[in-house]
Amino acid sequence: MKLFQKIALCLVLTMFLFACNTSDTFTIEGSVSSQRNGSKIYLRHENEEGEITTIDSTEVENGTFTFEGDASELDMYYITAKGSNSGLSFIAEPGTIKVHIANSPTESTTVGGTPNNDQLQQFNTTYLAFENCVFQYQSQNKAKYQKAVKEKDTATVNALMNKAFALNKKKLDYVLAFPSKNPKSFISILVLQQRVFSGDTAIQSIKKDFNRIDSKLKTTKIGEAIQSRIKMLESSKSAASNSTPVAIGQSAPNFTANDPEGKTVELNKVLGKKVTVIDFWASWCNPCRRENPNLVKMYAEFQSKGLNIVGVSLDEDRSAWKKAIQKDGITWTQLSNLKGWKDPIALQYQVEEIPCTYVLDRQGNVVAKGLTGEGLRKKIQELLNP
Repeated sequence: MKLFQKIALCLVLTMFLFACNTSDTFTIEGSVSSQRNGSKIYLRHENEEGEITTIDSTEVENGTFTFEGDASELDMYYITAKGSNSGLSFIAEPGTIKVHIANSPTESTTVGGTPNNDQLQQFNTTYLAFENCVFQYQSQNKAKYQKAVKEKDTATVNALMNKAFALNKKKLDYVLAFPSKNPKSFISILVLQQRVFSGDTAIQSIKKDFNRIDSKLKTTKIGEAIQSRIKMLESSKSAASNSTPVAIGQSAPNFTANDPEGKTVELNKVLGKKVTVIDFWASWCNPCRRENPNLVKMYAEFQSKGLNIVGVSLDEDRSAWKKAIQKDGITWTQLSNLKGWKDPIALQYQVEEIPCTYVLDRQGNVVAKGLTGEGLRKKIQELLNP
């Protein structure tokens, strides 16, 4: 559920400004607790190979530090403190950039002083407000949730979980909606970059947002990288277009594959319950991992009433696949050919993005497809309680 937490401090709301500047350098005026006097502070940057390298360092003196660097092109830089997890990201642009590195959980790391970095701080503040809302709700209801679980109070557990999911969805929706609402903003490119390089396989959605982006943003290094990534993912899925779509009302094509222990399992031989869900996913797919808690909850609720799930993973690494199964608490049948997007089952079912589900009746006929979250749960409940 923390798809964008990892880059929260890397995002920046900015417009490309083409006015003439009298300087192409930036100056960092930094502050930190005086307790860190004499300790090292590092200025870091991501090179062409994607490696974060240190390009300069200095020492804290009287709770302050300074850096100067090249600002001829808008770019992301990072500041870290030796012996601490504290750090921040900022946008290299002409002017004096003021930063503060938090020294305790009660402090806030901040950045500002120039237009883009002021906007970065505004975005971070909004995002972290969503984070705090989720955290406070979980903290306030932890005891109530544990009590409900112990007493097998399903109604209370579901109500608490649904509220938590709704709060997390608000956070995610804020980020996902940003590119379409701000097509001239540099942060939109960063959001799309994170989506396309972090396992989000909703390529058509990403492509749609990217096509709306200002043309000047598309020609940046990040914009060109996104375009190349989209083309690569589309190419890897193109083989699926050669197969016949699996439509609602048709019999689901049979298939066989190995489970995590190498045992061969055939779809037709694990049918028989009232409802079977075929769930296409992968350990590296962040949206899939966010969806897994919904499936776990749904399986626990409906398994005894006739629900069966068959997971088909588009993984290539068996170890990563098995670790994700264990970590996410998956207990239903899991299969994979370990061929990624070239998985023959995924091609057979024309899977173009994951997570992707097919819902089958007792006879193996497709009665629904493409459902996730509450939509999937309602469909399962409807089929099990006609």
